[in-house]
Amino acid sequence: MLAVSLGFISMDLLAASTDLSAISMDLSDAVAYNDTLLAAKDSIVADFDELVKIIEDTHPDPYMNFGGRVFFHKKANDVRQELMNDSNVNV
Repeated sequence: MLAVSLGFISMDLLAASTDLSAISMDLSDAVAYNDTLLAAKDSIVADFDELVKIIEDTHPDPYMNFGGRVFFHKKANDVRQELMNDSNVNV
């Protein structure tokens, strides 16, 4: 058994070694993970679309603060595009 001691740090190198095959992600796992992220992002965008519809259906004047219906939908589309393109959207 090989042991290393560096002052207060001491470890057994054999016990600390990791099986890289256990922690490496093969290509099919990576593709499945990416598909899951895309599905989650699609779900976020779908939820946003539903929110816009609910606001339009229930708010007495949803367009007032946006300068009219066209500008309301332009702003909603801008936010939708940000959700789709932003890599910082955590899913």
